[in-house]
Amino acid sequence: MKKLLEVIGRFVSQIPKEKVELIAARAREIGKAENSLIGLMGTPSAAEKLLEVLSAWNESGVSADELAAMLVVAAHVYDEVGREQTAELVWTGPTTPFVSARRTEQALIQLINGAKNELFVSSFVIFDVKLITSTLNDAKKRGVKISIILEDTSETSDIVFIAAASRVRKSIPGADIYVLNREVAGYSAGRWHAKVSVADHHVCLLTSANLTGYAMDKNVEMGVLLSGGEIPRNVHSHLDALVAMKILIPAI
Repeated sequence: MKKLLEVIGRFVSQIPKEKVELIAARAREIGKAENSLIGLMGTPSAAEKLLEVLSAWNESGVSADELAAMLVVAAHVYDEVGREQTAELVWTGPTTPFVSARRTEQALIQLINGAKNELFVSSFVIFDVKLITSTLNDAKKRGVKISIILEDTSETSDIVFIAAASRVRKSIPGADIYVLNREVAGYSAGRWHAKVSVADHHVCLLTSANLTGYAMDKNVEMGVLLSGGEIPRNVHSHLDALVAMKILIPAI
């Protein structure tokens, strides 16, 4: 039972409440027909999470009605707690005695250290950020699934940006690295400028800072760290969907 409760807790923290309620209703109707339930999930990642629930359910001896009740209650509680969002100003640059703000690097390391299951990191490029790279590798060792989105700089001649994906792949082994599929997205002349990191659908850092040494220490950068609420959940779900729809594709 403890394992089932833990898996349900992770499931409702990463799947929209409406989808959880649909799964609960269908489970009550059809019992343990796993294929029918898996078919309700929109992405491979979501299907994998549901399989974890079904596996723990099969081991628990819990009835379909009991599972449905557990899912609905857990989703409701998580939704209510998630409405209590906190926001912190994040800033790198000259400080004043009048406003307290977190440094960009500190906020990002907090987000990475707090990740338990999944983490997206998005930046134009990652360069000269040894502490952040080390923290990401520590998260990978804890079993966190790390996805990194970069600008495709494979054709540039600038030594700072050339072969960004291959360099990151070497420094953070095991991370999934994505770039924008411009043929699908229709952004052939555009660039990936989104600078956002999100962990477990719950904590999100929106910032002007790329993941470079200059952005962490020299530039003037501003952002906001959001914990709880709809925005982190929506950001994470949106990035998941971009991958599932092949708008973001694995970097070469």
